[in-house]
Amino acid sequence: MAVLFDAARDKRIHALVSLDGSFRYSPGTVQEAGDVHPDQIVIPLLAFSRAEETLESWDAMRQSKNQGGLVPNVLNEWTHGDLLHVRLLAVSHIQFSSLYQRSDRLRREGPQFIPADYSLEEGAVSYNWMARYTLEFLNAYLNHDAAALLFLKRTPTENNVPKHLIAANFRAASGKQVVSGPPSAK
Repeated sequence: MAVLFDAARDKRIHALVSLDGSFRYSPGTVQEAGDVHPDQIVIPLLAFSRAEETLESWDAMRQSKNQGGLVPNVLNEWTHGDLLHVRLLAVSHIQFSSLYQRSDRLRREGPQFIPADYSLEEGAVSYNWMARYTLEFLNAYLNHDAAALLFLKRTPTENNVPKHLIAANFRAASGKQVVSGPPSAK
């Protein structure tokens, strides 16, 4: 949440990376800030999330649970900056941390957290791909690397990501969306 607030308020920030960020799950907090308007932010955003939820299904789910008005979803409102939403299908929330990847304790306790039909090893592979996508994103937007931008626009399969680990949606600032990766099964 803090990085989104910083990006809205500090023009020195030129790109934003979110690792399963809370602004996605608490858009009311963003709205309550008063001066944070995702539909006016012009920098690119790389947003990682877990599971198979798409931008559109997230709004539909929240609308069905409507409790006094629908608050706009930050990712759906992010239209003036490029958006790459990468869904890591084989990880749980705690697997977004490098600490998890190195901790024997968490590795022992980890199986209770991983999504059904995935292994800890697939979660670790997904973590490595998260790091690769982050590097390519930063190279594309901060170093103006054309090859890195092409990587971001390709499908996970075209980038040699193992099947069923990642789904990715790239939406250019113009609002045109390019969808890649497996379709949502739920």
